[in-house]
Amino acid sequence: MWLENAVPVLMLLALLGAAGAARGPKNMPPLQEEPTRKRPVISTECQFGKQLYELGQTWNADLGPPFGVMYCIRCSCVAVQKKRRIVARSQCRNIKNECPVPSCDEPVLLPGRCCKVCEADLKNSPDVAQDIPHHTMTEEAERNLKGFAAILTGRTSLRELNTRSVATARFNFHKKNLYYSVVYSADMARPKAIHFLDSEGAILEEQLLTDNAYRNASGKVCGVWWRVPRAYRQLLRDEKVHIALLTEPPPLPGIADEPRALGGQVARYKGLNTELFSALLQAAPENPARGVGGTAIVTASSSAPSIHLSVVFSGAFSPDDVADVPLVVRLVNDKQQTVLDEVIRIHKPSHELNTLEVRSAVKNGDLRLLARSKLQLIVQSKHHPEYRLQGEVTVRIGCDMFQASLSAAEADDAEVADHAATTASGLAWMYLTRDGSLLYNVRLDDADAAVTGVHLVAGKGRGRRQELEDLTQHFAAGWANGSVDRLTPRELEQLYAGELSLSVALGTAGAVRGRLSAHPAADPRLVDAPLLLKRPDLKTPATSVGLAWVTVDKDCNLLYEISIVGHGLEQRPLELYVEDIPVLAPNAPVSRKKVVEFYGPVVEGFAIGLNEIELSRLHSGMSFLNVVDQKTNTTVLQTRIETLRLPETCLPHVSDNDLPQQQVDHVPERSCFYEGSFYKEGELWRVGSDVCTLCSCKNGRPACEAMPCPPTNCPNPTKKRGDCCPSCYNVSMVNEENRGCQLGGLFHHAGSTWYPFLHPNGFDKCTLCTCDEVTNQIRFDRQKCPPLSCLESEAYRPEKSSCCKVCPPSKVPPLIPPTEQQDETKCSQEILKYGGCSNRNEIYINGERWHPMLLPYGKDKCVTCQCKDGKVTCSRKECSQCRRKSLSKDDECCKQCRRHKVKSGAKRHS
Repeated sequence: MWLENAVPVLMLLALLGAAGAARGPKNMPPLQEEPTRKRPVISTECQFGKQLYELGQTWNADLGPPFGVMYCIRCSCVAVQKKRRIVARSQCRNIKNECPVPSCDEPVLLPGRCCKVCEADLKNSPDVAQDIPHHTMTEEAERNLKGFAAILTGRTSLRELNTRSVATARFNFHKKNLYYSVVYSADMARPKAIHFLDSEGAILEEQLLTDNAYRNASGKVCGVWWRVPRAYRQLLRDEKVHIALLTEPPPLPGIADEPRALGGQVARYKGLNTELFSALLQAAPENPARGVGGTAIVTASSSAPSIHLSVVFSGAFSPDDVADVPLVVRLVNDKQQTVLDEVIRIHKPSHELNTLEVRSAVKNGDLRLLARSKLQLIVQSKHHPEYRLQGEVTVRIGCDMFQASLSAAEADDAEVADHAATTASGLAWMYLTRDGSLLYNVRLDDADAAVTGVHLVAGKGRGRRQELEDLTQHFAAGWANGSVDRLTPRELEQLYAGELSLSVALGTAGAVRGRLSAHPAADPRLVDAPLLLKRPDLKTPATSVGLAWVTVDKDCNLLYEISIVGHGLEQRPLELYVEDIPVLAPNAPVSRKKVVEFYGPVVEGFAIGLNEIELSRLHSGMSFLNVVDQKTNTTVLQTRIETLRLPETCLPHVSDNDLPQQQVDHVPERSCFYEGSFYKEGELWRVGSDVCTLCSCKNGRPACEAMPCPPTNCPNPTKKRGDCCPSCYNVSMVNEENRGCQLGGLFHHAGSTWYPFLHPNGFDKCTLCTCDEVTNQIRFDRQKCPPLSCLESEAYRPEKSSCCKVCPPSKVPPLIPPTEQQDETKCSQEILKYGGCSNRNEIYINGERWHPMLLPYGKDKCVTCQCKDGKVTCSRKECSQCRRKSLSKDDECCKQCRRHKVKSGAKRHS
């Protein structure tokens, strides 16, 4: 890439230098190319072909067709340290030389193995893959990987920093993926990257941070570490993982030292699984301590108004506070009125981190202030109040996205009869902003009646539902966008617990509804908007609907998350496809790529190995997402991927000097474009109203040919409307226009005859097709050819379109004098008189042997015939029976048997 850009620049510099030497000033600064930053590849998994392998995993190299799997090539994914970075690399070796000497005389090579082994050595062979187990993480294991957090201060960094900036993070595991959420203080520069490090400071994973609508509205840094290797998950359990926030782009390896980044240790803390509110504590302006801060994990209960505080902090102690230090924990409102005031004693203060817990009953009004971010948490030394930490209590730090698919299928059982008739479907997604407001987006498509109400409700059933917020006034042109400013603590609990729903009323047509569920806000959910998966037939009731998040990451992998609802749709095996349609025209060619097979209402994952053509079509909005029923092979839900922004590194590089290159792994479908429509390879069609011209798609190009008419054997052949050639119809069938046969997509009247069109050669005049007048079945009559008087290999076709082969002209035999002919006849008679034989016009003397001639194959050498006393007897060669499986053929008739080996230790008897 650099050379491609640098060569034209160097040529331009040479030309400018020559011109400048002739007429320009001597001190003219030279033109310089802008420096480009190429990020190092820091991967925690290995990619071999189109498969990903995690650290420690082994496999046999699959080179694809025509080679296939090479069972003697063993590959493994190993960790390689390059300066401070640990990257995964594939290492392969040939294990054929490592095969042990078999312990038996006749070892066998089993399928999928490299070494010949005996039955006793099956488990000890080196070609048995010693792979790490691939099992799905259990629910208990996932619970053990939840409840992690980190506090990032100058003191908790791997290299202590003198800074007042502070940050805190929350972590959550789901299906081997680590989701993280980070909040930082206002005096800190906007972070550009996150590093995950081990206890020695080696970089395990690097995440570059980008701006998005969620980050701007919530003030949170959200992301995911996909497919964390098993070894790193163990480090996390052992609390040996650190994170670091980089406010500048990370330097390239070898150019400069790593920046002094704010960091902290990832550890377990109490209350994270039930956290509802959070606080980031920063040193007060008068606090003389540096590199200090903290975070609070707040749990609240609205049924019995109370709160629980779990505070992790450093910097609330003076140098004189050594042991049994009293600390004041206080909650105050925006009017500086005290809501909570407790004194907690810390027996042995730590320089880095300390923890404390506070439980207290509060008033309902105080909980409402807590939900509206109107309370401030203060932690300070009782004897030295200048050592104070303070911060505002807001909604919890975790990045959460609340989404719902709106359909009639989500209605209650008592309402199905009222809602099943509507054709409307939609989706909704919401998230909490930094001030606690609920930002909502609602989309409704194919509404068959006017929208009479859009409501946020709690509970299920007509009698138990409670309307929380009316969003109708913000609905226009199929969309409702806005924010809900005041959520009570009870409503927040219901929102996180999945007990809130969105309902859209459609007057007499019924309503559509969807339950809001919480999901981690990370790719692919950080795109601007999700996609609505709808049924192909929009006239049918919207009992099935889906919501899809799709994006392409920096490695050009397709990330997706699909959730569907519908009667019985969650219990069927389904398939997800991406279809590329380069031109939206009738019968346009379609490139179909299966992404995944799944079962259930939710599927998420990634697809690697997309080529430049597929990526460019995703970028241009020419791709569709289809959910297909695996049993019926029919599309049940689909959507068009219209607005998908790809990273610049994933877009094809185009310049004036580049020539288009054909993708090696992309086989373009042959199709023809003719008069505004696409036709597949081999497809037939007629040109407008011209019934006598037939076109076909041949090698990607349309080819048209005039239809030849077969001869008729009746005095008055008739040509019906739509026919090109006349045919012999019965009197009763002349006026029959609707009955007929279909062949190659073309209609033929009953009783008509025609020549078939065979792709790619054209019309076959050697076959006559007839549509039977009674059964409407097509009858094929092939022209009969006379028998050949020569071998099949000697016959030929006079012309390419000839139906029958003919023999080459026979050579004129030499003239034999009459006396010689009489002698030859006399000789044959004498041979037969003395026991000779006559077989197929050939004369054989008594006792002669020969191989018979089988036309058109030639002599059969496995059969021997013999003439004996005027009689011909033929016998086939007998082959010996092998005790074991034969190895190869001895001749054309029999196979060679495997020879029995004599054991080296056997004694020979004289």
